[in-house]
Amino acid sequence: MVLAKFFGPVVFAQLLGVNYLIAGILQAISPGLAGWTHDLTDSYRIAFISAILLSTLGALCTWFLRVPSPPGGIESMPG
Repeated sequence: MVLAKFFGPVVFAQLLGVNYLIAGILQAISPGLAGWTHDLTDSYRIAFISAILLSTLGALCTWFLRVPSPPGGIESMPG
């Protein structure tokens, strides 16, 4: 729920839609790229290493994110 914490509930649905769109496109392309690398190298090693590196990079980026504080301080938050 990183999107909700960073951008708030007002635009959450729109950003979630964009997130799913990008993820869907990449998920549609990835098997073809993996097959292409297999055709070139007779191995899935590059595909697996790439997936591991990109997943690790994404996890590290998420780990180091800092949730911004609200402009008016904690008192101005709804709820």
